[in-house]
Amino acid sequence: MDTSEINSAHELGAHLRGLRGDLTQQAVARRSHNDRGSLTRQRVSNIENGALPTAQQLRCYLHGCGKLDLLDELEPVRRRVEAAATSVDGTVRPVPPAGAYRVRRRFAVLVVAAAGTSALVTGAAVALFMG
Repeated sequence: MDTSEINSAHELGAHLRGLRGDLTQQAVARRSHNDRGSLTRQRVSNIENGALPTAQQLRCYLHGCGKLDLLDELEPVRRRVEAAATSVDGTVRPVPPAGAYRVRRRFAVLVVAAAGTSALVTGAAVALFMG
């Protein structure tokens, strides 16, 4: 894909996934460490699935893929996508933080478990007092 055709974070993520090639996400994360930071495997996945990387995250990702030479080509694309995500009034549309969906899923499981336990205790109490 020509980088001039990239207009969204999802398209940028798909392009980066293509650059990764045969490397695993874990390998990219492991190799992403540079003097300013590094990526986790989950962050690599988030970026590839449409979370817009920061300039530093893009640098780490490309470093992990062994394609840091593409930074000068892809950073303007990242900035263009970021600018497109900015609304007319100048605020940036919120992007859920890494792990936000995992927290929601855990919370839902906790609520269901608590409700089930409550129903079980209530049923046992009714049976004890009625029976």
